[in-house]
Amino acid sequence: MIISKRALIENLKNIPGWRTSRRLVVLESDDWGSNRIWNQQTLEELQRLGVLMQLSGTARLDTLATKEDLNLLSSTLARHIDKQGNPANMTMFANPANPDFKEIQRRNFSEYVPQGLDQLLEEKYPGQGVLEFWKSQIKAGTISIAYHGREHVNVPLWMRYLEEQDPIAMACFKVNFCALPAKDYHPLLKGLRAAYYFDDLSAKDYLAAHLNEGLKMLKQIFDVEIATWCPPNNINHPDFNERLTKDGIKGIVSKNVNLYSDGQGGFFKEPCRSGKRNKSGQVHYTRNCSFEPINSAFKLDATLAQVEAAFRWKKPAIITTHAVNYSGGIDEQMRNRNITELNKLLGAILKRWPEVEFVSSDVMVNALSA
Repeated sequence: MIISKRALIENLKNIPGWRTSRRLVVLESDDWGSNRIWNQQTLEELQRLGVLMQLSGTARLDTLATKEDLNLLSSTLARHIDKQGNPANMTMFANPANPDFKEIQRRNFSEYVPQGLDQLLEEKYPGQGVLEFWKSQIKAGTISIAYHGREHVNVPLWMRYLEEQDPIAMACFKVNFCALPAKDYHPLLKGLRAAYYFDDLSAKDYLAAHLNEGLKMLKQIFDVEIATWCPPNNINHPDFNERLTKDGIKGIVSKNVNLYSDGQGGFFKEPCRSGKRNKSGQVHYTRNCSFEPINSAFKLDATLAQVEAAFRWKKPAIITTHAVNYSGGIDEQMRNRNITELNKLLGAILKRWPEVEFVSSDVMVNALSA
């Protein structure tokens, strides 16, 4: 029997770490609450500036979810019921803040000011009750909330561009866009999306000072407790994890090799495996399946093969996906296609493994921590 290279990789990555006899399915989706592209006019201006060509195709469609987006997603999840009678659940790793462009400009670009997600939703979608509907679906059991950092932009680096009056940064600012190409920094900083990267101690101190504030904002906005966090773009630091312990963070999404800022413009590495505990007692875990139907290379069978490999090695199937797949503010047809693929995925999982349990990230973390 000939085993493909891809199949070999999918099996090998599931060998180390924590195991369970339960067939857990954890659907984890990043970037909720992050408003990268305001609207179609923003795209057109970015194209005129030459910035659009430096963004990935998926980034061009990444806008804040509408009530219709959330309704379509939640109703799809609700159709698929596990053996315990629970609907499929998506854990949304959310950012509770975005830049307050008006206030930053009013302060002459000398100080960063965050705008809460609750305020932004009302500004962008006035009178539509997006947040209230979002919270209702949490109560319905189809959605859970986890922490993805206060915002999905590296504030210290972005503010440097603004304070220096960088022409591209200032032009993008006018259309509420902050995901700059960032040519002056490491390639991993492209788009300034790695919010917790730092290259000096002052930047680290700033990020640390506001890390817990963001978590408290998220809890307050959604009126939930939160036990899991995933640093944006998976750039993190052990000190940040430790700070979050006092506010209830027990689980940390990690890579097989974590990258931590060294404070001098580079990184140091730390090998990781699911179930590894740090000195604060928090448990790290890695995702082992991918579902990104927005990508042109996406194949549903590939995701199902990853789920199969996870179960073969008695691991939870932790499926990573992103909010842009389900946000139709710029391209509704794209959203509808991706929702259809999600429906197919969940149906196929239940058909092949009727004993699966749909659980949130926090529920899985509690199992890992037991």
